[in-house]
Amino acid sequence: MGTINELLAEITKQTVAIAKTRENRDQHFAYRGIDDVYASLHPLYSAAGIITIPSVEDVQTEHLQTKSGNRMTLCTMKVKYTFMAPDGSSIIMGPVVGVGADTSDKYANKALAVAHKYMLTQMHMIPTSDSKDPDAESPEIGNRPQPGPQAATRPTAPAPVPQPQAPRRPAPATTQPASATENTFVGEVTEAMSETKKRDGTPFKSPKFAVKVDGHWYSTFSKTVGEEAMGLKGKVCVITWSQKPDTKFRDLEGIALYREEAPAEDASQSTSAEDLPF
Repeated sequence: MGTINELLAEITKQTVAIAKTRENRDQHFAYRGIDDVYASLHPLYSAAGIITIPSVEDVQTEHLQTKSGNRMTLCTMKVKYTFMAPDGSSIIMGPVVGVGADTSDKYANKALAVAHKYMLTQMHMIPTSDSKDPDAESPEIGNRPQPGPQAATRPTAPAPVPQPQAPRRPAPATTQPASATENTFVGEVTEAMSETKKRDGTPFKSPKFAVKVDGHWYSTFSKTVGEEAMGLKGKVCVITWSQKPDTKFRDLEGIALYREEAPAEDASQSTSAEDLPF
C-alpha cells in the first residue's frame, strides 16, 4: 500500500478542481463548501485506507453583541489532524486555525469545519474551476498593515488569556488564495452611507450600504446587514468581509459591535474539548 506520505502524495495526484457551485444568498458570491471537499476526497481516502483523527488543541470564545441586542459568539479553534495509513505510519498536520461565529450554538461546529476544509484544500492544493488567477488584476489598496504596530492599536478585551486570533486584520485580498473568501477583523467604522444609484445614474435594484473601516470601503446589498452598519459609525466593530478573486470590491458579510468591556462570564475564555457543543 505504501507509507502515509506516499499515499497522501498519490491522492494529491488524483485530486481534481472543485468548482464553486454554491452561492451566498445575500452577497451572491460563489464558494465551495465543506461537503464539496468531502465528496471529492472521501473516495480517494477510502481507497487508500487512510483515516483522519482530529484533536482540538485550544478553543477561545468571545461573546459579542449585535446592535439589536442578540448575543453572538466568536470562536477561534486550533486543531491538529493525525493521518494514519494501513501500515501504521502516520503524520500530524497543524495546528490549523478555524474561526466561526454564530448567534446560536453552532460557532464551534463552524470553526471546526473551516479548519478542516482549508487544511485539506491547501494540503492537496485543490484548485477551483475559476479561469482567472488572483494575479490577473491588482486592486488599488492602501499601505499594507504591519502585524506589530496594528496589534498594538487594536482594542482588546480585559481577560487573563491572549486575545483570540479571529479579530486580527487579514492581509489584502490580493494575497489570499482563491478559495479563501471570508475574513474577520476588528476596526473602527469612520464612515457609513447608503445610496440608491450607481455612479452613472442608473438605480440599484435595492439600496447599497457601505462603511469605511481603516481606510477601506466595504459594501452590501443586504438590508439586514446594511441597517445594522448604519448605526455603528464611530464604533469599534467586528467586521466580516469577503472578496471574489475577479473583483476589487470588498463585500460586507456581517458587522457587530465590539464589546471592549464585558462581564467576567462574557470575557474571552479557553474552553476544553469536552465543553464543545458537538
